[in-house]
Amino acid sequence: ERKGYYNELVTKFEGIREKRDDLSRDLRQILEDKMAVEDDIAVFRDQLLELRKVMAASQRTKRINDKFLVELEAGGLRAELALRKLKYASMPIQERAAMLRDEFRAAALGVEPGS
Repeated sequence: ERKGYYNELVTKFEGIREKRDDLSRDLRQILEDKMAVEDDIAVFRDQLLELRKVMAASQRTKRINDKFLVELEAGGLRAELALRKLKYASMPIQERAAMLRDEFRAAALGVEPGS
């Protein structure tokens, strides 16, 4: 009778051990999946941040272009100033500085720019 009791107890413990091992494997898999999802979330968060930066820059550019368009459509002096701003905004800073220097010297000396 005791031998049957001990055999049944051993089988129960073996069954419990198998269930524990199965649960440990399942838990390990769930944790690995969780880490993969967290990594994906971090990548997507970084992409979202970059896209928001690009979108903000695009919106700033759109506002500036809209402002220039209004100035150009106004005509007259406002249009000339807008064209000048656009001209300066599109050239490198060294080139812009050289051009302004030449214009200043020409105006100060009373000669044609670039001579």
